[in-house]
Amino acid sequence: MSTTTTSTSAQQAPRHADRGVRAPAVLAEMVRWDVRQRWRLSVGVGVGLAVVAVMVFALYPAIGDSFAGLAEELPEGVANLLGGAAVSSLAGWVNLEVVSIVGPFALLLLGGALGAAWLAGAEESGTSAVLLSTPATRRQVVLAALLAGLPLVVLVSALELVGFVVGDALVDEGDIGLAAMVATHVHLAAIGVFGLALALAVGAVVARRVVALAVVGLVGVLSFLIDGFAPTVDSLEWLTNLSAFSWAIGHDPLATGLDVVGLLVLLGASAVLVVVALVAHDRRDLTV
Repeated sequence: MSTTTTSTSAQQAPRHADRGVRAPAVLAEMVRWDVRQRWRLSVGVGVGLAVVAVMVFALYPAIGDSFAGLAEELPEGVANLLGGAAVSSLAGWVNLEVVSIVGPFALLLLGGALGAAWLAGAEESGTSAVLLSTPATRRQVVLAALLAGLPLVVLVSALELVGFVVGDALVDEGDIGLAAMVATHVHLAAIGVFGLALALAVGAVVARRVVALAVVGLVGVLSFLIDGFAPTVDSLEWLTNLSAFSWAIGHDPLATGLDVVGLLVLLGASAVLVVVALVAHDRRDLTV
């Protein structure tokens, strides 16, 4: 009995040692592989957002003044949905057309798509068993998903920032300033990270890509609606504290710059969601 046990332990020891040595290399390779697979999609989304931004800037001299009069007549709730609809300035116009709706939804859903493709997507396609046959642990697979998604989210936000810089340079009324544009895109990147972490957490729990994406989309829609209508009712105003959009762009970063508290809340919530993903995926009985 003791001879058998000793022999078995001797056979297992090299495997565990090999796992410890090779796991970081495998983790890095998984990150590189995923970035190679998805960078084209991310660049496409980023370039699309940049083009939209340039078009919005270019339209301001032609229709900004006329739209301002219309926006002033909107009900308060609808105006809040449109970022306050304060379009008497270029910054207000861009906030209305890009920062309040297109930007946060695009970054949130992009992060959600990247996160859902990893854990939930891998289990649905049957590749989770392949991932776990490598020296990497389950928790390292979750970390690989996070590390692969982060640079892609930042890339998309940076490409939209380029569109802002180009658009502001093309417009004679350009008055936003680089610092304000950078601050805005730091906040948009943060909401993309939040979407990534949320999709990882939901995917680790339910292992369904559609469900993970649906939850991220639902959070986006609810955040958008809460931002618009909760401030108009005193008894519901506290709900804005539950809105991801409120923490990301509720302070109007184009006008006020970075909001450290908002960033910390978003990134803190993202960290909690990553922990949920780590624990849930580690305990999940994966189908093979």
